[in-house]
Amino acid sequence: MNIWRDMLLDCPPQGWAGCARAIAGSDFYTTTAGLSLPTLGLTGDRDALTPPDLVRETTELVAGSHFAILRRAGHLAQIEQPEGFAQRVTGFLQDHGVLARKTS
Repeated sequence: MNIWRDMLLDCPPQGWAGCARAIAGSDFYTTTAGLSLPTLGLTGDRDALTPPDLVRETTELVAGSHFAILRRAGHLAQIEQPEGFAQRVTGFLQDHGVLARKTS
């Protein structure tokens, strides 16, 4: 995980502060509720920044959406549980015809 820590520490603090300001007052509920495309809400069960209940609530704003939790993963679930993350995303893309299923 040191590579990810190092990348984070290499980012200018002004960049992080700007990102926080940009999303702090955003109304994600209204824009999310207007979506009409296949949606997967995927979170880690240990994510303290975007807790599973928040991700579930936001995902449910999109009709026909899917929600999944990766166990033993935090905010960077794709790094902490790469195989489980890839499996969930791949399955979702296959279920929606975006990615062909492998045949044996």
